[in-house]
Amino acid sequence: MFLHVNAKHLFLNMFGIFIFGRIVEHKIGPFKTLFIYLFAGVISTLFTSLIYLFFIPDNTGSLGASGALMGLVSAAIVLAPFYLTYNFIIPIPVMVMGWITLFSDLKGLLSPVQDNIGHLAHLFGFFSITIGYYFLGEHQQHEIKIGYIVNIVSLLVFGAIALYF
Repeated sequence: MFLHVNAKHLFLNMFGIFIFGRIVEHKIGPFKTLFIYLFAGVISTLFTSLIYLFFIPDNTGSLGASGALMGLVSAAIVLAPFYLTYNFIIPIPVMVMGWITLFSDLKGLLSPVQDNIGHLAHLFGFFSITIGYYFLGEHQQHEIKIGYIVNIVSLLVFGAIALYF
């Protein structure tokens, strides 16, 4: 989780941690943010390793903090779904950035290409927040439940609009 393939890999992970980690840290503080990061990293590595061990006969290792980073992305979109981040100069709600990331990993997992991206680790890191939020305390649990509802309703509305047009 603390090693990277090259400088580009390290930079992209650090950039993501800077963007999404700031949001999470602002909402729940540095220690709980660190907990989410480490928890997501361990969960994503553990479950990805088990999947590869038992279901995919490939001696593939994983390297990087992408699963841990996706835990921060997931936490950010449920703790502050309407927080604006910028893609180049276009303001985008953080939940939309999270959805784009989630869908690209789902696409990468379902139509495998040798892109050397740990899509499975990303997804386990993303969904680790559903387990990890039980350790955060009642105030954050309530915020996360509301964030889940906001994300699900927004996703359904945007999906319905996309299907209509």
